[in-house]
Amino acid sequence: MKKVVLVNAGLAVALSAVLDSSRYRIMECDDFNEEELRLTGASIDACILDVDLTTVEPIRQVEKLRRLLPQCPVIIYASETDRRWEEEAYLLKVSHVLDKPMRERLLNSLLDRLCTDRAPAEEKQAPPTQQQKPAAEAPGTGQVLRMLHKSCSILRHSLSAELLLEEFLIELRERLCINRAAVFLRAIPGQGNSQLFTSACAFGISPLILEHAELTLDSGIGGHVFRSGRILRRNSAEVKSDPSMAREFDLLGVRVAIPILDQESVIGVAMLDERITGETIPNEELALIFSLLEQLGPAIQNCRWHEQVSAQHEMMKEILCNIQFGCVVVGQDLNVLHANDRARALFPRSHRPSQTFDLSDLPQIISGKVFKVLKTGQAVLDFKCQAVSAPGKHFQITITPLPAENSPAPRAALLEVGDCTAADRSHQSEIETANPRMAQMVKAGNGVLPAIHPEQGKDELAQAIAIN
Repeated sequence: MKKVVLVNAGLAVALSAVLDSSRYRIMECDDFNEEELRLTGASIDACILDVDLTTVEPIRQVEKLRRLLPQCPVIIYASETDRRWEEEAYLLKVSHVLDKPMRERLLNSLLDRLCTDRAPAEEKQAPPTQQQKPAAEAPGTGQVLRMLHKSCSILRHSLSAELLLEEFLIELRERLCINRAAVFLRAIPGQGNSQLFTSACAFGISPLILEHAELTLDSGIGGHVFRSGRILRRNSAEVKSDPSMAREFDLLGVRVAIPILDQESVIGVAMLDERITGETIPNEELALIFSLLEQLGPAIQNCRWHEQVSAQHEMMKEILCNIQFGCVVVGQDLNVLHANDRARALFPRSHRPSQTFDLSDLPQIISGKVFKVLKTGQAVLDFKCQAVSAPGKHFQITITPLPAENSPAPRAALLEVGDCTAADRSHQSEIETANPRMAQMVKAGNGVLPAIHPEQGKDELAQAIAIN
């Protein structure tokens, strides 16, 4: 591979006559451009300058070259030299200062030696990659990861407000070194008195006190925090002027009240004591805790909504399981979302798991009606049918579409199936029994009945039975 020799202006022609072109490539540079040398500096093996060491200007060029190529060997050719400037050049780590004219053998020998000596030096300065020590870990990274690991433990309680608050207070206790804290939450409207804050989670406070301690929206700490939405300290002017707030602070043994906000209003209050060393919590930390509780508020609301939806789902499941007719909910993609035990009993299938039910388990005439309701959105009321797969059985069905928001097509269909086989047989039996009695009534009246269609006769017989 060719060695690259950097020269200043006017020296390239002379060097090309004395250097072997198969071993060296000459690169000429007028003013040692900084950007250019930063890009090509790694490929330069040596530098040769043609200057007169009689002024400070050549020394400045060498200084600039040393700043850009600190490890590159430098040879200077000078027609005139001053001893003082020559010493300055050697102090700047110039390898050789030579007189003109150029001597071919001497220059080639010096370049071979300088390039050969430079290679082992670079290898020594840059040891093999496998022997290099790994980069030192950024300061504090391990501690940050451990804190993140502990903080993520709260995520496993994302569906329970009580466990979520308990885990949060444990983390807060370890970080702040406090031994007393409590969280009071407002009740959900419709499930309690939403004008009161009751204890949801606490540590370091007697359960007897928490059982009877309540904060109200009308007065005291709860009222002030609800109206202001700001942090309240025990030694603040507002507390000193309000005896009820002072009593509540002293009863719980805490010193700070912090509001817990969701996206709409105050849903709770966090009560914290001072540190176990007696120091007060600084304002910067209280502001950070306020921000954390502001994120905790929506999480608590989500837990409550989840509990409400779960309770409603369980109640609806119990209702559907205990009604006396079959109930099947079919989704828009024709998957069965729910089928109660009565529906499974009406349409049995061998080797079917107890908790599964498919649309194919329904008779074709019924599944066709369900498909039509899902496509048109029109309900089917009190439709009677007899399934081919279940001869002798009569069914009465009602299919109700369940509308979806912002969509003309229903999101699901509710199928109600009743077995009316016994009722139809009883009705038929009453009609058959009424036929002889109707003949006797005609004979007794000496009347003559006109000829009627059999179906019309059944209707008239039914009316006669109802009148008698």
